[in-house]
Amino acid sequence: MTSTAVKHIEWIDKAKGLAILCVVACHSCLPFEITGPIAEIARSGQYGVSLFFVISAYLTFLSLDKKTTKWTVKEYLKYFLHKLLRLIPVLYIAILWNVAQYFISPGRIPGSSVIIWKQAFFAATLTNGFSPSYFNPWYNWYLGVLVIFIALAPAIHKWINTSTRAVVFFFASLGIWWGTILIQSYIGIKHTWFWDQWFPLQLPVLSLGIVFYYFFKKDESKTSAKAESLFWSISSTCILLSICTSVKILPIHVAAGLLLSVISFYLLNRSGISAVWLKYLGEYSYGIYLFHGCLRAPFRFLFNMLDINRSSIITLLVYFVLILITSLVCAIIVNKYIERPFFRFTREKLKL
Repeated sequence: MTSTAVKHIEWIDKAKGLAILCVVACHSCLPFEITGPIAEIARSGQYGVSLFFVISAYLTFLSLDKKTTKWTVKEYLKYFLHKLLRLIPVLYIAILWNVAQYFISPGRIPGSSVIIWKQAFFAATLTNGFSPSYFNPWYNWYLGVLVIFIALAPAIHKWINTSTRAVVFFFASLGIWWGTILIQSYIGIKHTWFWDQWFPLQLPVLSLGIVFYYFFKKDESKTSAKAESLFWSISSTCILLSICTSVKILPIHVAAGLLLSVISFYLLNRSGISAVWLKYLGEYSYGIYLFHGCLRAPFRFLFNMLDINRSSIITLLVYFVLILITSLVCAIIVNKYIERPFFRFTREKLKL
């Protein structure tokens, strides 16, 4: 989803296209009163974010592997600033759009003007990953978690430099997930949206991206082969136990990230399926992700004005296509007239 300086990898772009389809499908269901298999499939699209986390970690490690100079405070700040600036143009336009809608749109965002400015502050400073109250005002929680990972990635990359260590880190992150859940239960923290989605609980899906990065480096050593075999054996066993019993050893968002990543790699890369349209969606997935959230209020207003049937599957499909296309158009326009000039400026003037 995020813009990066690394060269496009075709199957990664297709995977991002698949992930954004899942996310938009999930959010498209929100205004509807539909039950049944189609609704359940659409709502399960929320796990497309897990695929985005896998991809983001993969691309972050790819960019870190290309670094040839030693880390200094200056180099770290340059790296971190570069990553943040890649997120800024689309994010700030989405924030301004949502704030404007709060004051002028008939479909206002609930809350007071004080709350709207706090939401804008945490989103604009990319610190919503630390805020239980302002974690996800406009579907932007992914960015709050991602920025924490980006900040820690150089240190993680320094230690995790083989597939064996990546596998160990993945299972350690699962231990952190379970430990966090137990501690929260013990001290009585209510599982609100923030506590379900904050960084320690998303670390396992981020670590999946690191695992796949080292697997795809094609290290043919016996140690790497053993690590890969161990990973797939334990992971598949955990998934089977989770399906066949009430014991959910592998958290559902981690299992979803694992399955979607495997499907993306083997179906969109090795099968020979071109899926050019998925690649196109993937290239603009970051903009689609934020702008489809901005379109909630105007679409809700149109629905209310036209008295749309909210129990129709056909209407849901039409709504899904319309919001996807509209957010894609917004993403293309912003990319052409704002993102690209901004990136040229930062590259030429700031040497980032």
